[in-house]
Amino acid sequence: MWIENMMKKKISCKTCGTLECIIKRNISAQWIDVFDSSKQQVRYKEEELIIKQGDIVGGMYFILQGNVKVVVNGYHDREQIVRLATDGNILGHCGQVNETYPISAIAITPSIICFVDNTTMHDILMKNSQLLYALMMFYSRKLRKTELRMKYLGQMNVREKIAEALLYINVVFGTSHNDATLNIGSCREVIACLTGTNPDQVTKQLKDFENEKLVVKLKRRIKLVNPMGLENIVRYFGIDELFKQQ
Repeated sequence: MWIENMMKKKISCKTCGTLECIIKRNISAQWIDVFDSSKQQVRYKEEELIIKQGDIVGGMYFILQGNVKVVVNGYHDREQIVRLATDGNILGHCGQVNETYPISAIAITPSIICFVDNTTMHDILMKNSQLLYALMMFYSRKLRKTELRMKYLGQMNVREKIAEALLYINVVFGTSHNDATLNIGSCREVIACLTGTNPDQVTKQLKDFENEKLVVKLKRRIKLVNPMGLENIVRYFGIDELFKQQ
C-alpha cells in the first residue's frame, strides 16, 4: 500500500505552499536541494496509518498537507490521542535511531507526507545550525504543551475536558471555508480519544453545549458559535498557552 501511494511527481520544496514548514524556514539554499532530492512523498487516505507504534525509527515525517492524529495504544489497545498535527508539523521526531517509534500517526483527512531518512537528516542537521536550533525549540514547545495538557486534563471534569478539546481542535485544524465547522470529520470520536472519555459522554456534553448556544452540530461536524463561552469554562486553569498557534 505504501508503495502504491508513492506520488509519481513530487511537490518541490521551492514551490510548496506550506509556509510553516520548519525545513523551509531554517535551512540554507544549498541544503534545501539535498532535502528536496532525498525526500519521499506519499499520499495517505483518511484513517490510513502513517507511522506504526513499535516500528524501527527510519527517519522523520513532515506534513505537507493534511490533518493527522498522533496516538498511543495502551491497555486493551485503547487509543489515546496525544497530539494533533497539520500542515508544516513534524511527525516521528520522538524516536531516535535504533529505537522504535513510541507513537502511531494516522491521517484524519487525506494527507501528503514527506519523509526523510535518518542518515540524510543527520547530515542536514550537522550542517545547518539554525535548523538544529529551531528543531530543539520545537521539541521544547511540544514537550511543555504536552505536559501542561496532561496536568490540566487530570484536574478537569468531563464538561471542561470537552470544552478544552473543542478549542484545541480549532487552534490546530481551524475551520472549513464553506460552513465554518471544525476541519475534522468524526469529531466525536477524536474528542473522546483526546480527553479519555467515551463517545456517549461526548455526545451528551455536545448536546448540552448546543442547548447553551456554544456550538451547533451539522451532521457529523461541529461549529463553534461562541468560542469565548467555551474559553470561560476552562479559564480557571490558566491554559491560554495551549490555545496559541502550534
